[in-house]
Amino acid sequence: MPTVTKSTSMRFSSSNKPHYSVQNNLVKREVGYYSQINANQIAFNKSELEPFHTPDNRTLRGRKWDVRKGYQSFHRKKYALDESRARNLLLTAIKYEVDHGKGSVRPRILCHSGFFGDVINNSKESYDIIDYQGQIIISSRDRRLNEDLLFAFIGIRFEDLLKTNEPSIATDSNYRHFKTLCEGTIGDSGKGFKYLSVTEIDSLLDSSKDPVNYTEIKLTVLKRFQWERLDHVNSTTFLKMALKARPWFNKQLLKWIVQCKYGMSSHLLLGLRDGDFHVRAIRSFDVEKELIPFLRDYCKREYRQYEESVDKVIDVVGWIEEQIKESDGDKVYRLDIHEGDFVFSRLDEEERRRVFDNVIIEEFKKWREGKENPLTGSEYIKEDAEEEEDRKGDVEELRRKLERVYLR
Repeated sequence: MPTVTKSTSMRFSSSNKPHYSVQNNLVKREVGYYSQINANQIAFNKSELEPFHTPDNRTLRGRKWDVRKGYQSFHRKKYALDESRARNLLLTAIKYEVDHGKGSVRPRILCHSGFFGDVINNSKESYDIIDYQGQIIISSRDRRLNEDLLFAFIGIRFEDLLKTNEPSIATDSNYRHFKTLCEGTIGDSGKGFKYLSVTEIDSLLDSSKDPVNYTEIKLTVLKRFQWERLDHVNSTTFLKMALKARPWFNKQLLKWIVQCKYGMSSHLLLGLRDGDFHVRAIRSFDVEKELIPFLRDYCKREYRQYEESVDKVIDVVGWIEEQIKESDGDKVYRLDIHEGDFVFSRLDEEERRRVFDNVIIEEFKKWREGKENPLTGSEYIKEDAEEEEDRKGDVEELRRKLERVYLR
């Protein structure tokens, strides 16, 4: 495949003060959402968003939460070669424009929020980049075809246990989840960009489905640990003990904080398991008030990376835009991230056509061509069950009112 590749290393410098800050130059708000209700359909509601319920210490000390139980029968989501990884993002972007009118300003970048995390953390990832009608659409190329079954299972199992508090339940698939659509700005009017991104929300701090309660759930392992030492310690001591016992916990913590801040989660619930896959401790943290100060005080290199993250994202996205301008209108590209190197490749004509047709779904093409709302009748959209129930309730209330009038 003939390509023209340009490589750059974006590494952190201890001498340069960040120009932008996460606190002041990362602005975002929820403008939409969807629930994945089966392997192929979504509904524009919050039906798959539920609060977590932590068990008592006796349950955990009794090792009753086994996150390995039943993994052999687990059906994990895999993406077929002809399936768009950006499908739900594009469907939700259409819904956003339908709700706000076609005249609404279209953000420059459309992506999953995980893209920002991959850039910040130098994760080994590959993306398709499509310049389409004034927007840059960034789509992951990971189809989860070689994902380890057990390690794909245990996180979903942990979430199921937190939602039900019932160890006897079966965790059969990871098809169902909730994602929020975020409209945001990274940087400022002088240097930066506007974006729409989707990000998965695992749970809620309490029963309210307001974004202030959005919670990220993580599970990590501590081996040969004295678990009773965690019973009555404060949040800082809990994290210090995990930092001492878990290799690379500092890097995990940075990754989780970035995921929350560039997503929409204000809280992180952390589970600790032993080497036999039993959950032994659970603690929830406020990202802003507890996790970031801990990173600042005890993981100084990672905190420096966090502070520089907005600058880095702006630099990389700006560099991508420069490559697009220099490419003579190819419109479809490849971005590979590996160990701090960002490699931007041009594709041959056949590959460009294949990638474009794979990523850009028919509904999005029709919408950009000015046709009527393509979500109506889409096989990927299920009628909003909550709205349907509301309509049934309205009809029932009207019937009761008419009966009262008639009886008078």
